[in-house]
Amino acid sequence: MRGVLDGEAAQHLSRRLWPRLLARSPATALDLSAVTTVDSAGLHLLSAAHSYAQHRGIALRLVVSANPDLTRVLTDAGLPPGAAACPRASRVQARGGRKQPVARRHVVPGIIADWQISNGEGQVTAHVTGSRRAALDRAQRQVDAAGGGVVTIDEHV
Repeated sequence: MRGVLDGEAAQHLSRRLWPRLLARSPATALDLSAVTTVDSAGLHLLSAAHSYAQHRGIALRLVVSANPDLTRVLTDAGLPPGAAACPRASRVQARGGRKQPVARRHVVPGIIADWQISNGEGQVTAHVTGSRRAALDRAQRQVDAAGGGVVTIDEHV
């Protein structure tokens, strides 16, 4: 990518980025070092890719140049350059020193109920009727029961 990440450029990038994310590559680096500005279409694409990567446990790294304006825009949009969207985390158990994956739960607006909770593999673990807080509490209880982990929410699915 070079220049402006606008509607047309976002469509072009989308055709290249989504197949890679959908193939569940464990990590993807997106080189934006030659991008000078990003419009709403570009931010929407990056935000959607970031949310999907986070939900699926894919490390999505945004590589940018020393352009402070672009860095600020991405950071303000919750897309910090250089940091992975969701690195595959692991923790060491106190007993035995064996590594186990961190439990992940992702909360999204549901079709069957108000909210749907899924695990890191995308399998639905619960449907919750009620408030956003009720769904987050339920997801946190699931994570706690698994020994700890991460709960994310995406209200714009």
